[in-house]
This record gives sequence, C-alpha cells and structure tokens, in this order.
Amino acid sequence: MAHTAAPARLRRTLGAFLIVLGAVGCSNIDDEARNAALLPRTGATLSMRFLRTATISPVSGLKVTVIEMATDKRFEAVSDSRGLVLITGLVSDEYRVDVNGIPVGYASGSVGCQTPKKVVKWSYACTHMPRALGDVYISRL
Repeated sequence: MAHTAAPARLRRTLGAFLIVLGAVGCSNIDDEARNAALLPRTGATLSMRFLRTATISPVSGLKVTVIEMATDKRFEAVSDSRGLVLITGLVSDEYRVDVNGIPVGYASGSVGCQTPKKVVKWSYACTHMPRALGDVYISRL
C-alpha cells in the first residue's frame, strides 16, 4: 500500500512545482514574444567552396546568387581568395544557387545536385537546403 501512495504524492508535488515554475518563468512573457524567442534570429547559412575542375585550386571573384524558391528573394556574395562563399540569414528551406563566372573567365550556371557538385547549365539546376554544400567544381571558359 505504501508503494502506491508515494508515487501519487510525488506526482502531486511535481505537478505543483511545475505549475509554480511555469507561472514564475512565463508571467511576463506573452505567447507571441515567447514564440519569437524560439525562432532563429539570424536564419540558416548556406556555404560552399568553389574549385577549378582541372587543377582543384580555389576560384575567387565568382558572383553567387542564392534565390529563395518560395519568394524569389535573392542573396548575393562573391567567392573570396579561398573560393569560399557564405550566405547567412536564410529562413526558407529551398534555394537555387546560381553562379556567374564569366567576368573572371569561368562558366556560369547553377550548382547541381550530382556528386561531386558542379556548376551546370540552368536547365539542370536543382534546389538546396541551407547547409554546407562543400566543394563545388567549376570549369574555365
């Protein structure tokens, strides 16, 4: 008999504690503010490194445009001396990655889904989730 009374007493005590904790911890926060606090403030990140297909060396100066598929919102960046591109503040889960390499003597197109990743013709484009895409290979013109 004592074994069944203890868990009931413990449940009542724990329940009262959680009610008090909830009242104290959330008394000054309305639902909208609490929900906003749970959302990421800066959004997700999409990153990649561009390498020349023939030499596996970094390619700088590529203009990269990340397009949110749901809204057509565009984010732009230029690959640095290490071939790196980092796009932050992404809140959707589907993006197309377009590359303009013509001004620096490289191909233009979209980042494809094949492995290893390559810059392909726009007709072969696919979409990507915000994440580290890794190495993307691009050819000279």
